[in-house]
Amino acid sequence: WWETGSGTVRVSDLMPPRTRFPCVVRTVEGMSGRVRVRSELRPRFNQGRIVPWVREAGACTVAVAGPDSLWLSVGGTGRTPRGGDTAALDFTVPAGRRVTLMLAWAPSHLCEMPAPLCVPAETALKETGDFWRDWAARCRYQGPWRDAVVRSLITLKALTYAPTGGIVA
Repeated sequence: WWETGSGTVRVSDLMPPRTRFPCVVRTVEGMSGRVRVRSELRPRFNQGRIVPWVREAGACTVAVAGPDSLWLSVGGTGRTPRGGDTAALDFTVPAGRRVTLMLAWAPSHLCEMPAPLCVPAETALKETGDFWRDWAARCRYQGPWRDAVVRSLITLKALTYAPTGGIVA
């Protein structure tokens, strides 16, 4: 939750499992009043050594550098303005409204194809919640620390690279 003098918003981030292209979905939901929000994306690749070229691509903003590209799509607000190496967006979220930002990675050779975004935001939210609830339900521990155990297991699972089983450093 973010509280300002003019209202409150709830910001939620999720990474839908099993999507063709890895993505992050952020929703900014107005809880009270009207909140002015500024979101900036300054992507860097190769541990920050490579600054991508940021440009408009249809209804998206795309950042490309070498073999990597990031696609930013904003639902409910129109196009994403950008400047130089930054995609920036200013918007106001009134109570009861939601703005969704979706950021997807794809190989850069797909840059001329339609934006490789993940599933629609509502679908991503439902499928992600269902995935983690189903996964966590397999935990057999029923003791007094179940919530903490499940949270720890989810964290470890989220940090695991599925193809190899390695934990992200």
